[in-house]
Amino acid sequence: MNAAIVSYVYQHLRATNDPNGNPQRLFVVYGFAEWTTYNEPGLSDGRRIDVSTVAVYDEGYRGRPEALRGLPELPCVDISRSDYHQRIRNARDAGILS
Repeated sequence: MNAAIVSYVYQHLRATNDPNGNPQRLFVVYGFAEWTTYNEPGLSDGRRIDVSTVAVYDEGYRGRPEALRGLPELPCVDISRSDYHQRIRNARDAGILS
């Protein structure tokens, strides 16, 4: 089985501001990996694309992180505040929160 990272993209996720007026927004970076499997030498059994979250940036008042410059951007998505907090917890637990 061979794997190759095809590309990285990011998406801006927006929740409504918290009760104090602080912004609750995330930038999520996704990595796409292409997998090709072989049953016999030289014969491809198929391809699949796997997507994983590789980094999460809490925007706060800083705006878009410099690390995202040049990456393609997926359309912005509005999320709930509870979804925002769950994504922060998950990213912190996975060690990918910046």
